[in-house]
Amino acid sequence: MVEKLSDIILSKLERDNAINGEIVEAYKYGIQILIINATGVVISLILGFLMSSLFQTIVFLLSFIITRRYCGGYHTDALWKCLLTTSCMIILILLISKYFIFSKSICTFISISSIIIFAVFAPVENDKKPLENCFKKRNKIISLLILIVQCTIGYVLLWFNIPIYKIVFISIMCISFFILISILKERSKKNEKNIENNCKSLFESG
Repeated sequence: MVEKLSDIILSKLERDNAINGEIVEAYKYGIQILIINATGVVISLILGFLMSSLFQTIVFLLSFIITRRYCGGYHTDALWKCLLTTSCMIILILLISKYFIFSKSICTFISISSIIIFAVFAPVENDKKPLENCFKKRNKIISLLILIVQCTIGYVLLWFNIPIYKIVFISIMCISFFILISILKERSKKNEKNIENNCKSLFESG
């Protein structure tokens, strides 16, 4: 479904000479991600409304989307995976924010560990959307600044005992988690390729 819809949009843009034909695959990937993300946002808002937590959902989405714009992270490759992941994530987040209390020590742990993860791994690249070194440095700095601002806002809300602080720290935790998942996935791919190449070398030498 996403593939067909992205092909339709891409064909329209090509007919209108609105894109560079030499990097069609990059545009196609961007359109697919846009469709998947937009679907995820709609599902999130619906679930937030049904769970009487629409405001909390909007705060989470703003925090999540703005930061992910610069730090990257794991993306699903199919619409049904996006819907399933998004639905489970939003339900879990809203339940945690409703029934769990985040102490100052937990918030501090989330902040410090997230800053370390961002500093070491962000931004996360994708094979279909590589970043030049200058953009990597820029995105790392911007994502770290956004993260620090979010942590500061979270602590201010915590100081005044405003419950929405939990959503801020949960969003930070989720972003860090998706960065780690993406890194682990990429390393797994590289290991598989190395094993495959080693096997080929053994067969050829034998």
